[in-house]
Amino acid sequence: MINYDPKKKQPMPVGNGPAVEPQVLMYLKVKIEDALEHDDIDRANQLNYAADDIKARGRMGFEKYKSVLRANNGRDQLLDLLEELYDGIQYGFAAGLEGKGLGTSIAMQLVEFAIRVREQLDTEYEAKNISPSPRPL
Repeated sequence: MINYDPKKKQPMPVGNGPAVEPQVLMYLKVKIEDALEHDDIDRANQLNYAADDIKARGRMGFEKYKSVLRANNGRDQLLDLLEELYDGIQYGFAAGLEGKGLGTSIAMQLVEFAIRVREQLDTEYEAKNISPSPRPL
């Protein structure tokens, strides 16, 4: 297991790796087309909404950071993902505590995703022969 330290800061992003948002939008476009080919209009609409939201978040991120999210930017993207999932879990539980629909259920699904990301990080750290001490529960 990696020795996850939430206080450890990652470096600021640097470099000119490929922009992530266009890749995500291309992937979603293919999924939208597939949904339409199967006459699944509801799914195509859901994916369109997701694409629109991703574009909006991208614009917000650019305004805030003056840059787009890029691959190969000097940060551990899986670690960033894990931390965002941990935040999402807490937001989901908070929504559940406020009586907002599926908040707790969604949070538990995010727990499962976080476990998978953590396992992937462990695998990568082990492959690099990094042997941090296990974190106590």
